[in-house]
Amino acid sequence: DQKRQKCRSPTSRGSFSNRSHLADLDEGDLFMELIRDVANELDIDVLCHKILVNVSLLTHADRGSLFLVKGPPSGKYLVAKLFDVTQNTPLDEAVRRAKQDELILPFGVGIAGTVAQTNETINIKEAYKDPRFNSEIDQKTGYKTHIILSMPICNYEGHVIGVAQIINKTNGSPEFTERDVEIFRRYLTFCGIGIQNAQLFEMSVQEYRRNQILLNLARNIFAEQNNLECLVTKIMTEARELLKCERCAVFLLDLDCCEAVSSIIILLLKIAGFPTDRIFISILNPPTLAKSTGRFTMIFELGSSSSSAANISRPSVNDLNSSTLAQIAEYVASTGETLNINDQHTGAQHHPTGEGQPLGSSDELSAKTILCMPIINGQKTVIGVAQLINKENDLQFTNCDISIFEAFAIFCGLGIHNTQMYESACKLMAKQKVALECLSYHATAAQDQTLKLVNDTIASAEEYKLYSYKFIGE
Repeated sequence: DQKRQKCRSPTSRGSFSNRSHLADLDEGDLFMELIRDVANELDIDVLCHKILVNVSLLTHADRGSLFLVKGPPSGKYLVAKLFDVTQNTPLDEAVRRAKQDELILPFGVGIAGTVAQTNETINIKEAYKDPRFNSEIDQKTGYKTHIILSMPICNYEGHVIGVAQIINKTNGSPEFTERDVEIFRRYLTFCGIGIQNAQLFEMSVQEYRRNQILLNLARNIFAEQNNLECLVTKIMTEARELLKCERCAVFLLDLDCCEAVSSIIILLLKIAGFPTDRIFISILNPPTLAKSTGRFTMIFELGSSSSSAANISRPSVNDLNSSTLAQIAEYVASTGETLNINDQHTGAQHHPTGEGQPLGSSDELSAKTILCMPIINGQKTVIGVAQLINKENDLQFTNCDISIFEAFAIFCGLGIHNTQMYESACKLMAKQKVALECLSYHATAAQDQTLKLVNDTIASAEEYKLYSYKFIGE
């Protein structure tokens, strides 16, 4: 809100009270004044609000809406940035309504979706006779839509980045005239440049925030090196908050992380002169089942934002085989690929058997979008899999989400590997202590032998001829 207040120009702050001077301007001066109003605006919410208010002034429209293009190139859609805004609608109220009732339109659906897909202007004189018009919004709001003018907003490359739509006229005109269309087009040409600049600024701010979060994550990881559960919980909490998902999970493989540590301990024991036969080495290096079977031995799950503690489980083979999410994770662990699944049921083709079915839990059945990525340690070995489930507001995970998640996976891999090494070292040191106690027990003389040695009289050196240089028997 503070940033928004700073970004507002005098025209923006006085959109309602200081607009009287605009009535004294001719059309050309008014047009240039309204262009200057949006030229240096970098707050995307404020900019979109200004565009709709100014367009309504220029065309005498009753209200308008502005949609922005979102999503990857293969699945673009429109999101209503501001909806049903009149000349007197305050900015805060417009933003609140848009966030409260978020409207999403696929390309080619509805009037705005058709404009975005075809990059053509649509001027409708009778809305209810057009099959592309959705009357549900009128029924919900009680407003009667008669005429609609919808036009694409393009960037400097000519690509559609949004759609602006105005409804009804305040001067009683039964249609938007060709002059209205021309004014609308000319103004949106400048607005397209402003929107792109505002989006680039917003992206730079978001990137700065992401970098700050990643630095904070790295700080937390290297501060938490002695408890795996706390470490993974911190990582999942940060990932859930940054990537805006409902749930996340981390599947860990029980790899033999202690080979390097155990070899160091064995070397120290050899230097100390202790025997390291096969039995002793097998105690230090127990066989690892997960390494040979590739099964997950530990799963961390973190639910909604109201949950701060992770649910930790050690699944059985049957649990893993009957869980769709686990089979997707197994596929990612075996291939090292990143999966971005828009529909959980379409992900069956990625399962090793192709027949993965949920356990029947409501959480797993509710999975709609899944982003799954391998966790790799410093030796380029897959040590686990990270999963994000259901992006907020039923959106899809974007390429930007994937790049951020990759950074999380890298930090996650380093932190988990270091923590596992620490825990393995602690276990090995405990085993070493037991082994040394066993060796010390067998190297210690019995009590009666010790007493006999203490009570024996020590003969003189002359008696044993220790000072003689002659051989025995000479």
